Amino acid sequence: MNLDAEEKTPSAKLFSSNGSETTLVIDPIDGTTQYIAGTEQYSICVGLLQKGKIITALIYFPNQNHFYFIGADGNAYVSKDDNLNQAKRLMAKSPNAPLKRLKLL
Repeated sequence: MNLDAEEKTPSAKLFSSNGSETTLVIDPIDGTTQYIAGTEQYSICVGLLQKGKIITALIYFPNQNHFYFIGADGNAYVSKDDNLNQAKRLMAKSPNAPLKRLKLL
């Protein structure tokens, strides 16, 4: 599995870069400036790509307890609490063109 992470840490070597068809995309603190300033606008972003297509993605705003994610059905959802079973669909899935890099926000 390939890793696409904003930060280069020693744990990144746990992921091979051997041309795998699967890529894990991680941005542990998206909005570092906002995080340092103590605002609520930072998020944690994770995505999984297979052959350049988004399989799933999750964006979590810890201070707001909001989750945005792509469900198993390919649709985008938002949940404003810890109960993902009551998440509201945001939009129907769209054609999933190959991506070179996943930009979650």
